Amino acid sequence: MNEVANTGSNALSELHKLGLETPKATAEMQEMAFAGFNPNLRLFPASGKIVAGKPHLPGNWGLFNGDEFKVLTNQILVVPLTFRTKAVDWREKQTVIAFGSDDPEYLSIKEYCEDFKEKNKGSMGCEAMYGIEFLMLYAGAEKFTLIQFYLNNPTMRGQSENLAEFIRKPTILKSKLITAKSNTWYGFEVSLGSADDLPPLPPLSKLKPAVDKFLNPPKDEEANVETVSR
Repeated sequence: MNEVANTGSNALSELHKLGLETPKATAEMQEMAFAGFNPNLRLFPASGKIVAGKPHLPGNWGLFNGDEFKVLTNQILVVPLTFRTKAVDWREKQTVIAFGSDDPEYLSIKEYCEDFKEKNKGSMGCEAMYGIEFLMLYAGAEKFTLIQFYLNNPTMRGQSENLAEFIRKPTILKSKLITAKSNTWYGFEVSLGSADDLPPLPPLSKLKPAVDKFLNPPKDEEANVETVSR
């Protein structure tokens, strides 16, 4: 028997049937605030090769799948499902990925990133990253898309605690232009959206395996590496 997609403002209550505890913002997040793959959600930067000659891109969100991407708008509606800590290191030929804030490899990569930033007065050129990665549902015009959102630079990591407060809630992500001294770049703001604006919820039988895989990633998971400057 085919499952019927759940619709209406009460649809999000079905997500509790996934059996997940509501995760809380961690001490790791609080520290950061001060210091077939799912598409990846990213913000188009204020400058750089990817936006050169394309003035409509900076500040908009995009869904990336390898080198291909779909341009969204500067404000989108999502439903965060859960999150994990993740570090990526591509200094050597073989990219290293580590999950879990207690994992020695994760801690080593994080330490390298922090040392690099201190010695070079910024993250430009650092061949590693760390942060919080969220698994989310992106609310398109007619359906949800399962996506991942990696908060892997200082500006993004600073919002991880705020975003964690919106687990299983309709959430608006809006880009925000930040100016400091002679530099400008984009971050984002988080606010509560309306469940009435959501498309039909996907069947839980399709969501649960994706959530389980995200929280228990296979050891051979590949990185979708994105170099960052902040």
